[in-house]
Amino acid sequence: MVNSTKKTSVGTTQECQSRGDAGAADIRAWQEGARGSLFVTAAAQVFVSMMARCIGAKAMRTLVMTSMPTEKQRTLAQVVSTLGGFSIVDRVSESTTHVVSGGHRRTLNILLGIARGCWILSFEWILWCLEQRQWIPEEPYELSEQFPAAQFSHVGLEFTARAFGKH
Repeated sequence: MVNSTKKTSVGTTQECQSRGDAGAADIRAWQEGARGSLFVTAAAQVFVSMMARCIGAKAMRTLVMTSMPTEKQRTLAQVVSTLGGFSIVDRVSESTTHVVSGGHRRTLNILLGIARGCWILSFEWILWCLEQRQWIPEEPYELSEQFPAAQFSHVGLEFTARAFGKH
């Protein structure tokens, strides 16, 4: 077992224990047990994600769609299948990095995405990615006017990731 100390952006010290696969298994078991409670899941996902990063557990990036008609869902699935790099899931989780919205409703996935620091994007981002045949920068398609907290949330997480050397 190896202890490492890392400085956070606010100067506090966080202890991380690198335990390899055993640590990752512990985190996955804890996550499975916590899924029953919305508050536990929402509040603890950031902590679990940071711990997973700390011990080196890697997860596939996931994308969640919300408030989206069936035809747009099909288009999004086609783009993800073509470009790769994401797995589509129904609910925001610790591996979710992007929430794509077909409307401007404040859904549970939008709120969880904001809490997790995910990109909250309009469907137009998907259309432009399809046209460019690659994942393009998210900033112009972020729904920051509809959900102002979204921008501050992921910017803060990016800053923290840089402080931990994970960006």
